[in-house]
Amino acid sequence: MASGCEVAADPGGRNAGAGLCVDTKSAKSGGEYVMVWLRKDVRFLDNEALSEAVRDAKRVGAKVLLAYFYEEDIVQRPDFASCHLKFVNEGLREFSAKAESLGGYLITKKGTLPNLFEQLLTTNSEGEDTVFRLKAIYTHEETGNSAMRLRNERVATWSKKAGVQVKYFNQTGVTKNLTTRDGWAKKWRQLMDRPSSKPPETLRGLCINADSAGLLWEEELGVFRDRKPEAACGGESLALELLKTFTEGKRSVGYGKNVSSPNTAWEGCSRLSPYLTWGHISLRTVYKTVKRLRERLKQDKALKASAQSSWARDLSSFEARLRWRSHFMQKLEDEPSMETENLCRAYDGMRDRHFMDGDGAIGKKENETASNADMQNRRASQQKFAAWCTGNTGFPMVDAVMRCLLLGGWINFRMRAMLVSFASYTLWLDWRETSKFLGKHFLDYEPGIHYPQFQMQSGTTGINALRIYNPTKQVTDHDKEGTFIRRYVPALSEVPKRYIAEPWKMPEAVQKKSGCIIGEEYPPPIVDQSAAYTFARKRIGDIRKQEKSKEESKRVYVKHGSRKRPSDRRSVRKTKASPAESISQVDSNAESSHGKSESGNHGSRVNSRTKKKRKKLSRFPGA
Repeated sequence: MASGCEVAADPGGRNAGAGLCVDTKSAKSGGEYVMVWLRKDVRFLDNEALSEAVRDAKRVGAKVLLAYFYEEDIVQRPDFASCHLKFVNEGLREFSAKAESLGGYLITKKGTLPNLFEQLLTTNSEGEDTVFRLKAIYTHEETGNSAMRLRNERVATWSKKAGVQVKYFNQTGVTKNLTTRDGWAKKWRQLMDRPSSKPPETLRGLCINADSAGLLWEEELGVFRDRKPEAACGGESLALELLKTFTEGKRSVGYGKNVSSPNTAWEGCSRLSPYLTWGHISLRTVYKTVKRLRERLKQDKALKASAQSSWARDLSSFEARLRWRSHFMQKLEDEPSMETENLCRAYDGMRDRHFMDGDGAIGKKENETASNADMQNRRASQQKFAAWCTGNTGFPMVDAVMRCLLLGGWINFRMRAMLVSFASYTLWLDWRETSKFLGKHFLDYEPGIHYPQFQMQSGTTGINALRIYNPTKQVTDHDKEGTFIRRYVPALSEVPKRYIAEPWKMPEAVQKKSGCIIGEEYPPPIVDQSAAYTFARKRIGDIRKQEKSKEESKRVYVKHGSRKRPSDRRSVRKTKASPAESISQVDSNAESSHGKSESGNHGSRVNSRTKKKRKKLSRFPGA
């Protein structure tokens, strides 16, 4: 390419197929380098940014700098936590060791962007005099939170001014600047079916060994140290091993059935979600591995005979969830305000979004007009929130799930959906506060999935069926023996099976015998479940009847609704697990227009026509 060509920043990734704008004459003198900006792509296998940077650098005689930045404005946000940092660092440690084995180096720095880019406009390897100038940055696109979006805007402005090209590569199938959802799924499959990027065979003599901060931990980054003793460890090799056991090791057999219960999900789910979130494995690698196995099952009779007849359907179900993962990320990409505002604005004001302000009193501006009832409601909401956050609501399944999450950072989708549904409907807490809390505790926290899912489970999208999970029914459906509950709520370990779902119904003598006095060893229910259900149904139902709500719902569907035809989902529907399962993870439910209320005994409120429809759709696990 000719010297002095125009260099333009492209935060939308539209230049991903363009050639590298490097001054060849200058590069031959050893004066230029390209940077691989590692973000959520800390891996060697199928890392297009890494492969393309190395290829282009070799072509023009430039150097390569492998860099990861601890961005202070991002790691100090409330949705970034100690468990995330540990997982990230474990991936970086393995990546660095691999780079060194190939003759390369990984450097890290702490600060903000683009300030760190500016500092690295010129750099040199330790112990060498040759100075190299930065000419291009290679990285993958991301669908991030508001801090990440602001950083991307700053980088775009800086790169244009500095004359540094930023090349973005698509690794999730999310489309920047999307104008219509029509044909989206087809484009996603085309991206996933593209050849995987091969890792470089060597980095020897190619990488710049610049000054590095090494691995930084909580104390150095201002992150509160709160490790999770049961959390998974990060790293590309662990991700690939999990994928292998899920496919070749046949953990995926029975997937459609095993995803719902917290007892079977530990082995029955892929457990790949945090590795996909932080980029320790690519979505394409997972998709292609599963697809190849599914195709083998059609040809290899011996393989097919070695497992349950449902295996092919299980794999199809999982494959569909990979697509729905990206489908939800596309929602936040298209409407970033979803992170802080109701998707359907007709629901604005439905819940108190500021219930955590101050010490429980109404804010200063509201204080003059606030009634005692308003102030009491806010204090009550804070108490409910505290009980929910610590797993002390008095509802065993809710408390066990929350305590499990606090210890390990992972739980299967149905239980996540129940946690959110319980907070939003039963406790009537605004999703903006509860989403922040779970965001920092989900090891696989992915903003693009997190916020759309939270709104879906809170009833504020305007296009999804109302889903009110009954935590008592979840016990009878998915933990009938109380195995999961007894593990994470020790106070209930001796409670008879008969009362494990509703321990508050134990007679006094049974409470004493089991060593669990309600109100002492374990709290009573924090709310009346039946009354809360009735209130939530009526409140949301009244809003849905309004013309404003109907018009808003149409707008939301046009912009965000799935375009997949029912016939396209048929193979998945037979699996007892709709592709509708995906909250911050692959092993989960994402969206279904057929979802029904998980209301247990409250089902008698539904008319007979609806009951018939639900019976027909009972094969959906999310239903």
